[in-house]
Amino acid sequence: MCMGRICLARLVNYEDDPDLKAAMQYDSEYNGGDRDLASQSLAEQHYLRYLQRCREPSQRAKVYVQLGVLFATNWHGDKGEQPDYEKSVEYMKKALEEEPERVGSETIRARCFLLTPLHTRQEAMELRCQNYEWLLGVQAALGGEAKPEILLPDVPGEPLAAHRIGALKSLAVNVVSSEGYNLASTADSFPDRFDRLRHLEDVIRRFPGTAAEEEARARLAAVRGKIQIELEANVGVPSLADFSLVDSEQPSLDSADPGAGGEEPAGGPGPSNPGLREERGNRALAAAVLGVASVMALVFIMWQVKRRRGMGGHAR
Repeated sequence: MCMGRICLARLVNYEDDPDLKAAMQYDSEYNGGDRDLASQSLAEQHYLRYLQRCREPSQRAKVYVQLGVLFATNWHGDKGEQPDYEKSVEYMKKALEEEPERVGSETIRARCFLLTPLHTRQEAMELRCQNYEWLLGVQAALGGEAKPEILLPDVPGEPLAAHRIGALKSLAVNVVSSEGYNLASTADSFPDRFDRLRHLEDVIRRFPGTAAEEEARARLAAVRGKIQIELEANVGVPSLADFSLVDSEQPSLDSADPGAGGEEPAGGPGPSNPGLREERGNRALAAAVLGVASVMALVFIMWQVKRRRGMGGHAR
């Protein structure tokens, strides 16, 4: 999740609204960290009263984010408060409904807080992939000269200050980096090693050239090493790399052809040179057979490992 002060919303009481003022006094993110004054229930009550009058989408989105945070991380157990992740997600979704296009620290925070401890590993994996893809788009949109119309304002009708734009760009870079690490970490959290292998390779394929890919490759090497040791101990397989789904290359027909990358061999591949055409056909058939054999071998190995594990469990 995006947590910490770096992800705090920029909520401004530009109309000196009494309910918004009261809500921010009970919200420890806006009252200077005063835990004695902080109150989850009172902050929610006054935020909701303010929303009954407020009609500005950017301001409504920021208030919904604060409501979501109250029930995700900004609660105080010593005062009898508890998290309510379902309520938090509902508030975050409302924030994104208010501002589905414009970008700010608030919308970035709302997206990250859609993921909660209530999700299964598989659900978390899918949601992290969706969030990471969205974050990469945000980072790209903020690159160079960011268009003013895509930026969430601090105060409605006023352009975002230059230093705030710079801070938002830095935030996007930092969140993409941290969420890339979190995505790879989630892929590496599945109990079954072959599931880890599959999910890490999926991250590498989907997000090339990113922090997620870099972290996934490092973790993939470690998983491969552990599986290799296990395979050697159980069935004596020489190398797991033969069955990798990432960075594997089928033999190239063109590279094997002495005329590839330049001119066609004398006589060309047409009817005047039927031997060359037959040779290429044989190569293609051999490559296909090799691919099927590799897949069958990997399936057999996985079956053997699970079978031996089962036998060991019965023996105990």
